[in-house]
Amino acid sequence: MKKKLIDANYHNRIKGLFYSKTDEKNIQLSILEYLLDGRQYRHSLDIGCGDGTLSEPFSRRSSEITLVEILDSNKRELENKYPHADILNADFRDLTFTNYFDAIHFSHCIYYISECSWLPTIEKLIALLNKKGELYVVLNRDEGDWWDIVNKYFLPFREKCNMHYIPASEFSRQIKKRWFSEYYFYSSSVAFDSLKEMCDFISGVVLQIRDEKFIHSHQKSIEETAMNIANKNSGMRISVESMIIKITRLK
Repeated sequence: MKKKLIDANYHNRIKGLFYSKTDEKNIQLSILEYLLDGRQYRHSLDIGCGDGTLSEPFSRRSSEITLVEILDSNKRELENKYPHADILNADFRDLTFTNYFDAIHFSHCIYYISECSWLPTIEKLIALLNKKGELYVVLNRDEGDWWDIVNKYFLPFREKCNMHYIPASEFSRQIKKRWFSEYYFYSSSVAFDSLKEMCDFISGVVLQIRDEKFIHSHQKSIEETAMNIANKNSGMRISVESMIIKITRLK
């Protein structure tokens, strides 16, 4: 049975412990505005668009836009923001598209897909592009505090984690071998009000562990990790290094 990409409980956690505490979306928006400057699209696609914040620069430049969002809770907000968009409330892996797109945005969705499917997923998305169409893949890099957390806990906790990750440096090398691609790096941070919030972010958002008993049994280690990061940063803050991979379909 195919594992569900995301559920409402995780959405509530990430909204409260990440989106409300970080400048990541604003930074990504500014980079997208730079990358999309002067472009006009007939039809664009945003997969895993959430509340549609990052869809706006694509929508503004597109005659048509298709938004794919798995959570029902975001549908009404998307309908209000983008009344003329084609909104598909579904897991994108279950969809069959009959048209092609000039631009596809795929931001921070890849962690919900098993590592063996990362490259095949990128290949399928590129196949949906028109010639000279552009795929924008956004993911976190294997640097900074976020990576230190993943690097420390992901392999030993793998069976309990609901996230998947290939180090971005390695994934980039694989992409470069196959497609014409460009890379844009950016830094953001997540600021917390307490050590508990920081620990909840590590276990519930970064590692996506849903087993409360398992979290409790490793709470001391997670607290030590959080305190070490806080001391290094002189505050309750976690740095996140990210990248936008722009892949252009040449054929």
